[in-house]
Amino acid sequence: LKFDPGACGVGLFISDENTHLRTNINTTGWRTCRTLNSGWTEGIHYWSMRIVDRGPNGHIMTGVVNDQFDMGQATYPGENTNGYGLYLHNMNKYNGGGAAFSSDSASNGDVIGTLLDLEARTVTYFKNGRILGTAFGMIPQGKQKYYPAVGMYELGNWVSVIRTINGKDSNNVQ
Repeated sequence: LKFDPGACGVGLFISDENTHLRTNINTTGWRTCRTLNSGWTEGIHYWSMRIVDRGPNGHIMTGVVNDQFDMGQATYPGENTNGYGLYLHNMNKYNGGGAAFSSDSASNGDVIGTLLDLEARTVTYFKNGRILGTAFGMIPQGKQKYYPAVGMYELGNWVSVIRTINGKDSNNVQ
């Protein structure tokens, strides 16, 4: 799983064979980048990312966006109903609105995992291999495609994709 340079907001920088994403300029809003794949309409998919640097305030969102999500807008996964996100600053979940999700906090070096189960229609989050819980249910099915995505807000945010698994194969980059 790699970040897609053609599907990233302004001010985000991709490096290390498209596995690292960071903000390289001060932005005036959220910017999101999705991964380089054809999107999923079915199956069970897991990926994780390491927080290399959460920046001064930890304004990073990780989650899932659908093919209707506008990557050109100053937005983050979960700001509207075209995405589902976990806000690493306070561990709240977002899908068109925010709600408390976990009392854990995320720090540099932590690994945040996301499990998108399109059979059960859920999004579940993990921290350092431990389940945080199922954040979302009743994910719409059909022709809609879903993509892993990360949103960043401030200079210094930096993450790297370290592991991906889907129902058919695995790619361990750890």
